[in-house]
Amino acid sequence: MLLDFTDRHLIYLSILQNLLTAIPNLASIFSSKERLVPFFESLVDLKKSCGEVPQLCLNILSILTTHAPSVEAMVADRSSLMHVLKLLHSTPSCRPGALRVLSALASTSELAWVTAKHGGFI
Repeated sequence: MLLDFTDRHLIYLSILQNLLTAIPNLASIFSSKERLVPFFESLVDLKKSCGEVPQLCLNILSILTTHAPSVEAMVADRSSLMHVLKLLHSTPSCRPGALRVLSALASTSELAWVTAKHGGFI
């Protein structure tokens, strides 16, 4: 039985989530913006991906917020943060995950800037 791309994607993301949970030191692999981009890109066009893919990516991003270099890489790209903010309004099923990620990043000045821009203050 061959699995389609979405099924394989879900399996790989589930495995990664389990690995990061079991071995927190693996988070150091995701301490650069380039390594985080695929997770944020899966949040951009939800019509192309299965509903579980964005939720798994948000879970993984939430796990990575416990690792300071990963947090720095996340907030370095303001457009990625905008994608997470937009999920609050556009995708009800992703709200809990988006809120977990945003609350973990709430103390950063970059998130304050993105929030102000999203709210129309900048």
